Amino acid sequence: MPSRRRFVAGVASGATVTLTGCTGGDDSAETTTHTTATGVASTGFSWDTPDGGDHYPTDEPSVRFDSPNSVTVAGALRYGSSSCDRIALDDVTLDDGTLRVRVVSEGARDRPKTCTDDLAAADYRVTVTLDGGLPELVAVTEVPSQAEARTHTATPD
Repeated sequence: MPSRRRFVAGVASGATVTLTGCTGGDDSAETTTHTTATGVASTGFSWDTPDGGDHYPTDEPSVRFDSPNSVTVAGALRYGSSSCDRIALDDVTLDDGTLRVRVVSEGARDRPKTCTDDLAAADYRVTVTLDGGLPELVAVTEVPSQAEARTHTATPD
């Protein structure tokens, strides 16, 4: 059942929330580890449940260059129905000194027949450990639900 905070936040923002059918779900964070591209030693991804966090979906993601070979990207994304959709790490590549990270909104594979009629948002975090040193540039592309993709770039200090 959706949390009371999520329901109150949806109503307070002026959104119309219609609960139909299955509204059950696990409010725990999802963490996955992905296969890696050439030059990338490992990639970790997690996204938190709605109602909290340091980022807003309208903010640019933060990029932290951790010495000597790790990069952390953190942001927030609108992802669609809180009961049926999710945030996913779509792609991580390292090419010619540029680390590209693509975070998307997608429908859950185990989608129930009916979903809540809301547009949820949640924080995400991507940690990339590289085989070599830090990249010259990080390009983060976010593809939110019901909006155009946007790309943000960052360089090490």
